[in-house]
Amino acid sequence: MSSEHLLRPALAALFIVLAGAAPPAAHAYGWPVKPFDEPHAIRGGLDDPRFGQRSRAFHFGVDVCAPDGAPVYAVSAGVVHLDRRFRETVAVRAGSAHVFGYWHVVPVVSHRQHVSEHQLIGHVAAGWGHVHFSERRGHRYVDPLARGRLTPFIDHAPPTIRQVSFVLHARRLDPFALPPSADVLVEAFDGGGVHPAGPWEGAVRAPARLALRLVGADGRPRTAWLTVVDLGRRMLPARRFWQVYAPGTRQNRPDLPGRYRLYAANGFLPDAVEGATAVQVRAVDNRGNVTVALQAFAAARAPHAWPGRARRPLAPAW
Repeated sequence: MSSEHLLRPALAALFIVLAGAAPPAAHAYGWPVKPFDEPHAIRGGLDDPRFGQRSRAFHFGVDVCAPDGAPVYAVSAGVVHLDRRFRETVAVRAGSAHVFGYWHVVPVVSHRQHVSEHQLIGHVAAGWGHVHFSERRGHRYVDPLARGRLTPFIDHAPPTIRQVSFVLHARRLDPFALPPSADVLVEAFDGGGVHPAGPWEGAVRAPARLALRLVGADGRPRTAWLTVVDLGRRMLPARRFWQVYAPGTRQNRPDLPGRYRLYAANGFLPDAVEGATAVQVRAVDNRGNVTVALQAFAAARAPHAWPGRARRPLAPAW
């Protein structure tokens, strides 16, 4: 029996799959700050967590580091749109369904003005120290750091998987005495590219994708790889925030790097696949750099009075 066939009945309904449809074909463009043809430091990426006083959401672009007052330029020719509700924002429509957004920018252009590529459109607003740069295609925000978009962007460093653990009701479990059902958490981050300076020096981004498979004691796979978290295609809706990020997650702060705790599986059944003795996790960044980690497990054999699950299992999101 193939691992693909084995995976479907045993585990397919247990993993959170957050993969969106592929966005339209992209075209490359330079950076919104000078020099246009050199990579700049990034302190936040697409779908990184964002915490408001009462809200939780996914970040809808990338934060390009630049000092307050720095000139900001259009990455593509188009027509300017200004919104009175967001006075420190410039949008440039490059096509009928293609818009670039520049946030935390004091505009020097006017509404409906046509701008050319690399034309000055504003300056970084006081107190922000970065340009929030976004790209929207149709109704979807897409990742400017994906191949073929913001260039050059150089990242040869693989993501870091800090920990793979099993939890139930936010309580960490002994991996060798698992209850009949548990959640799999992966703490991981991507720190590749040009590093920010000063208090943001340690800023990191969430990995673009996580995949899981089960392996046996002999190291041979018992299931095929299954992508369980996909943050590298488009901005996810806010309603899925707690399906992706677990409690304990935080965004980047000055002098405090972000911490990304991701749900890799909800309602994982340790006895679902015969011969499986470990979870193997693969983290991939948006340049294809890969890190793999392994966490062995075993189901509890002695009887336990395991409490029932406090929350409804998360439905697959495909």
